[in-house]
Amino acid sequence: MCINENTMEISFHKPYVTEEEIKEVVESLKSGWLTMGPKTVRFEEDFSRYIGSRHSVAVNSGTAALHLALRAIDLKSDNEVIIPSMTFTATGEVVCYLLYLYTRIKGVR
Repeated sequence: MCINENTMEISFHKPYVTEEEIKEVVESLKSGWLTMGPKTVRFEEDFSRYIGSRHSVAVNSGTAALHLALRAIDLKSDNEVIIPSMTFTATGEVVCYLLYLYTRIKGVR
């Protein structure tokens, strides 16, 4: 719907969901596996093949993915981490969380 000839309404978010996705969700709900389970294992295996990796791990959020990525590169308390100024809060929060763990739990100063 146009407000006037120079503007238009743009939806914030309208997901594209087909019957196939709905069927998969219903199947998952009926299986009793809401987290982990055979669909997660299948996804990890398919993803590993797609990217040519021996292993992959599915996580529940971008925050968890960032956490694992920083652990994978062995972030140290004296490393510099540069993040964009316009980003989701988790981008910086994950860095602060890991550095907090290093300084509080591991005693690194």
